Amino acid sequence: MRQLHELGEFFRAKYVASNFLPANFSTKTVYLQSSDSDRALTSAQAFLYGFYPARNAEWRWEADLDWQPIPVHAATPGEPDLTCKATSIKCPKHALLAQDSENRAKTFYDQKYADFFREISGQNRTGLDNCSYSDINGLYDIQRELIHGLLGRQPDWVHKKWAEFGGRTSMDLIFEMRTRKMLDLFNSDEKSRLMGGSILNIWLENARNVAEGKMDRKMMLYSSHDGVLLALLNALGASNNQMVPYAATLIMEIYSTPKNGHVAQFYYRNSSDLAPVQIFLPKCPEPCEISQLYSNFQNMTVKNLQELQELCSSGTRGILSIFLWIFVIFWK
Repeated sequence: MRQLHELGEFFRAKYVASNFLPANFSTKTVYLQSSDSDRALTSAQAFLYGFYPARNAEWRWEADLDWQPIPVHAATPGEPDLTCKATSIKCPKHALLAQDSENRAKTFYDQKYADFFREISGQNRTGLDNCSYSDINGLYDIQRELIHGLLGRQPDWVHKKWAEFGGRTSMDLIFEMRTRKMLDLFNSDEKSRLMGGSILNIWLENARNVAEGKMDRKMMLYSSHDGVLLALLNALGASNNQMVPYAATLIMEIYSTPKNGHVAQFYYRNSSDLAPVQIFLPKCPEPCEISQLYSNFQNMTVKNLQELQELCSSGTRGILSIFLWIFVIFWK
């Protein structure tokens, strides 16, 4: 929550202090949509507290409380969420592609790290018999305990350094495999389109509406999930082949040009210690005009649920100058 609150403070310093956005929150200017996930909704609220605290007395409903209620919009519970959680929609085609990648990775890593898996197998180690690449997601959860300072409660194998693997620790090896497992879910045009094509379509429609003067609000925010952000980065051809950390944020800024045109610039912020890094799209070189952005990525978009269902079933038969507008996706 502290990371999301800090992200909100960063947005306030960047977009409010520069007078791009008003000092006081307005639903006419900023809109935030979240998935119906508890974590995403909570993250959105923490972010908004940092972004728009009630600093003026006239905006405070309690004299010594600088938090103010700000609306967070979410999908209907139980309904498919094409905006912020398309990764939760069942897609046989994606499952087939991902399983193929999983099988190849398992063969590779079970052989590469055979000594490691043999060492950590058994009741006195991980509690898992015949530990393998298939167990990496569960093993990676140890990282959460380490982040929260539970170092002394870990068994010796967690901190062991492996001379045969370049002196890396067990957690280093687990992190490498967890990264591969996550990237394999989205690292092709087909996989990233299936999981990220719907949010990409929304971003492109937003951008086109700006260019055509049809966008009333100045900032659209999306509180989503790491898989959705990874899928979107891959769909844009902008993945850095790393996992998405907490509070990571992808920003699309749209600028006006002297000739009444509009161009887009993309920034990725994956650390509170570093400034956002501008990312460049191979399919839309600088200056990335909105018309070019919109047309060049049409083959990566998913327009609606019906199209997604058709794509998900195909090939699986028989198998089960000044800122004008900002669009942001972050996750917790």
